[in-house]
Parts: sequence; C-alpha cells; structure tokens
Amino acid sequence: MTSSATECSTKQFFELHNYFGLDKKNIFFFNQGYFPCCFEDGRVMMQSKYQIACAPNGNGGLWEALEPSGVLQDMERRKIRVVSSYCVDNVLAKVADPIFAGFLEDKQCDVSCKVIEKKPEERVGVFCLLNNSPAVIEYSEIDQFDMKPGLLKDVSNTKQSINSLFNIAHIVLNNFSFDFVQRMSKIHQRCPSQFHLAKKCIPHIDSNGKLVADKMGLKFERFVFDVFPLANKLCALKVRRNEEFSPLKNSVEYSFDNSITCRLHLSQLCKEYIKRAGGRFETEDPNALCEISPRVTYSGEGLEQLVSGKTIELPCYIH
Repeated sequence: MTSSATECSTKQFFELHNYFGLDKKNIFFFNQGYFPCCFEDGRVMMQSKYQIACAPNGNGGLWEALEPSGVLQDMERRKIRVVSSYCVDNVLAKVADPIFAGFLEDKQCDVSCKVIEKKPEERVGVFCLLNNSPAVIEYSEIDQFDMKPGLLKDVSNTKQSINSLFNIAHIVLNNFSFDFVQRMSKIHQRCPSQFHLAKKCIPHIDSNGKLVADKMGLKFERFVFDVFPLANKLCALKVRRNEEFSPLKNSVEYSFDNSITCRLHLSQLCKEYIKRAGGRFETEDPNALCEISPRVTYSGEGLEQLVSGKTIELPCYIH
C-alpha cells in the first residue's frame, strides 16, 4: 500500500532492483486514501490558494482501500488464506513469517499479533483489554481510556504504574484470516473506523500565500489495529525483541532507534545465527559488523554447512 505521493518512487525502486527476485505479476500496488489537515484551533490548512493540505489517512486506511483497488478480489482469486501485515520501519521484521502464519491457522483466529515486553517510557502502542475486548491503544492516547491489562499472564499487578502495568507492546506485525479481511473491508466501506489525531509539521501556506514547513498541525489517521475488537478470536504471540524488533524512528542525533542502532542489532542477530550453527568469531567487538543475505537464510536455518567449525573474520557479509 502506497500513497499518491510515494507510488511512483516505490514502483521505480522495485523496478530498479528487479522486484527483488519476485515475479512482477505477484506484486500488487494500491493507494491509501487522504484526509484534510487543520491547525490545532480547527482552521483548515491550505496547500495552495486553491488546494486544501491533505495527508495519507494512516495504515488503517488499508481497510477502506482493499475493495476499490481490486486487491481484495486479487487475493480471493489466488485463494489466499492468511494475510500478513507489516506497518513499522523495523529492520528485524520477519515478513510473511511461516511459523506465525501457522500459529494463526492452528489457533483458528481471526487475528494474530506479535508483541514484546515494553520498555519504560517507550513510545509504542500497548496491548490491553478495552471494554473486555482485546485492543491496542497508541502511546499518545493511553490516558483517554479505562483499560485493563492485556491478555498475557505477566501483566497482572494493578498496583504498578502505567508503564509497568501495560507492559506489552504491539509491534504492528499482524496476521489476518482472509475471511476477516473480507468482513472488515465490507464494514469499512459502510462505516469507516474512528480517526486518531497526530501532531506533525505539515507544509502549508500562510495568510500571505508563503509556504511554511515548520509549523505543527493536526493529521487525521486510522490505525490498522482499530479492528481488533471486532475479531471473534485474537491471539497474541510474545516474541524476543532482539530477534524481531529494532525500529527506525529517529535521526542519528538521538541515541536510540536510529539507523546506527538498527544496523548494530541486525549485525548482532546475524552473529547469533552463526554461533547457533557452530561458527565462531575472532573478535567479540560489537562494532565489527556481520550481515547475512536473506537469500541465504530466513531465520538462521541451514547455515551449518557454511560456518560450522569455522572462525569468521569480521566484518563479513555472507551472500
């Protein structure tokens, strides 16, 4: 799913890289919707004298876009049973994880989602019960709801602070049954889900017609997990942070969740794969980088014949 602003460049990137070895006919691009932006006092922002400033309607725009774009019909034609959804810049994300797909079908769920233990003050959505239904509440909205701790047993002490009580983070890696996807698409054609407000710098013109890029405004977004309470059955799978979650949220001026930490975490995971397969390294320097091409292994399997009993010199790239 792209927006009209990113569609062209995304397609060009796929073409430049020969669709990463995939068959072009198996890639389906479609656009999400847009919604007007406004100032915090409610005044509509203008992109030009004759055009309202608009922004993409969030990853939850997926549900409205599926049927009009034709992607829903394409999945039905292909007899798709499990739809894997990935919505965060996360270098460790296991896209289309086969074990996770099997988990959904084994539990016979409408929805399965991956969760991790939340760090204090971490800006992530929290998994919880909202009106006795499983839900995810965005970190910026947590004070607005009367929630109960999530479904996992290690969240039970109601005397703890919010940070430790709601300590299960949703990492926006979800699987949906195709039946559920069809149902949500039809529901959202008739009655779209609620909007969430996001304060961001939005390019617009001022009263003199001059372009302004650094003033805060309000974007209206929908979240893909807004549909969780509508699931007949939802199952959460708790995974290891060091194996599945290293988000890219910040520039390098910040000390966390930036391009440097992402590269380091990917390197650490690749080193762990090699050690599990019987390999070793001549140095334990964490800054000596290691990378394994995803064409070689998906999650560390099959490396024994390449590294078992060998000492690996760093930096290295196995491809």
